[in-house]
Amino acid sequence: MRAAHTFRIPLRPLLLASMLVAMLALASQPASAVCSSSGKACGVSTVVNDRLCCPGTICGPWGNVCQPGCRINGVAYRAGTVNPANSCQACTPAISTTAWSTLPNGTNCNDGNRCTLVDKCQAGTCTGTAVACASPDQCHTAACNPATGSCVTSAKADGTACNDQDPCTTGDRCVSGSCLPVAPTCPDATECLGASDCQPTTGACTPQIPVADGTFCFGGDGQCTSGQCVCRERLETGCYWLSNISGCWVFVTDAYLPDCQFLDSCSPGGGSATGGCYKWAACASCTPIYPPWS
Repeated sequence: MRAAHTFRIPLRPLLLASMLVAMLALASQPASAVCSSSGKACGVSTVVNDRLCCPGTICGPWGNVCQPGCRINGVAYRAGTVNPANSCQACTPAISTTAWSTLPNGTNCNDGNRCTLVDKCQAGTCTGTAVACASPDQCHTAACNPATGSCVTSAKADGTACNDQDPCTTGDRCVSGSCLPVAPTCPDATECLGASDCQPTTGACTPQIPVADGTFCFGGDGQCTSGQCVCRERLETGCYWLSNISGCWVFVTDAYLPDCQFLDSCSPGGGSATGGCYKWAACASCTPIYPPWS
């Protein structure tokens, strides 16, 4: 009987094939499956070597080992580093190792503005409560000085409307930081009326009291009647001069008699050098008549 033939496979080629399959399988696995844990050496700190580190870590320049951090725009940052340009963002490797992560709302921050207080993060932006500056009065403004964070006051422009809280004044305006009235509300006294007083509780003016009837006014050319100054009537034939100040006909002495010869002296352009004119009449309000010597 013929002995059975034994089939043998070469061992060396089989070993090489097995190693190739293993290497291909290893290359196809994600980096995390073959990553270096925190603290393990990773070589020079580069983006390429970051792939050697496990998720949440980078190949940091702090000892060239894998450790929690971020690489943003080519710059490596330790975990927890706050964004220099935004205090409401930080390196949070658990969220991202390649971009700044937004800090939770309510996180303390600093917006760099001395005129805000209690700065807090809100949707990635640092905001604070504005410093309240109270104006000392109506003629000043108050504002926060961003250089110091303190309140400073300045006078409002002259002429700014204000109220001095005095009902007896009107037209109040700011002048050099003070509220001043432009004019009183009640009329002053006249020749035939007394002054009106303001009631400080209501701002109402008291009635003007007329002076006694017959009181001289217009420099003696008139007399007060029911609070009005009217020209005095004189029932005497003679020479009268029309005052260009009071508008009243005034009886004159004989020294002015020659002026009364010109009955047209009261026409436009005529009259004496003082601007008045003359007439010969039977009374102050009477029409002119020719003087007896004409």
